[in-house]
Amino acid sequence: MENAINELKENGFVVFPALVPEDMIQGVFQQIDDLLNEALVQQNVVLGDFKNIDEKYLYLKNHFPVIKSHVYDLIKLLDSVLAISNLPQIIEFIKAIFSGPLLVDHPQIRVDDNSNDRLLPFHQEGVGQISSKCITVWAPMMDLRPENGALRYIPKSHLQGYVKYRFYPELNNYHGIREEYIDESKIKYACLKKGDVMIFDPCLFHG
Repeated sequence: MENAINELKENGFVVFPALVPEDMIQGVFQQIDDLLNEALVQQNVVLGDFKNIDEKYLYLKNHFPVIKSHVYDLIKLLDSVLAISNLPQIIEFIKAIFSGPLLVDHPQIRVDDNSNDRLLPFHQEGVGQISSKCITVWAPMMDLRPENGALRYIPKSHLQGYVKYRFYPELNNYHGIREEYIDESKIKYACLKKGDVMIFDPCLFHG
C-alpha cells in the first residue's frame, strides 16, 4: 500500500494489474446488452438482426440518437458498474490517501467507436469538484492499444499543478490544457489489459 501511494505521488498515477475479476467485467457487458435490448425492443426493432452488442449500440446511435444518449446516461446506474466503482481494494486505497468522507462521484462506462466523436484533448480533472481532494479511477473493460482507446498521459505532469486551459472547437468544444504546456516527447499510452485499474492524480495531463 505504501509503495503504491508513493508511486502515485511521484509519477501521478499507479496501476493495479488484474484488479477487476473477469466475471464482474462480463456482468457489465451482459447488463449493457440487456439495456440495449430493452431500448431496441421499445423501438420495435428485431433483435435477431444483430450479431453482437457493438451492432446494437451503433444501430441505436445511427437511427435513434436521442435514445442512444439516454441509454448511455443510464449505463452508469447499472449495479454491475457501481460494484466495480466500489471494489473494496479501490476504496481502501483511496481512503489510505485522504481523510474524511469518501464520495464515489460519477462512475461511467466510456463507449468509443470509429467515429471518434468522444475524443478529448489533454486535460485535468478536479475543476468544479466539491473538494480538491479528488482522484480518478480508470478501469478498461477490454485490452487497450493506442488504436482502440488507450489513455494518453504524461508522467509527472501533475507536479505542475493546475495549468491554464482553452476550449477546443475541433473536439466538440471540450476544455483542455493549452498547447504550450504539452511536451509531446513525454506522452505515454496506458495500454492496459482488461481488469487492470489505473488510479491517477486529478492534475495528471491525460486525454
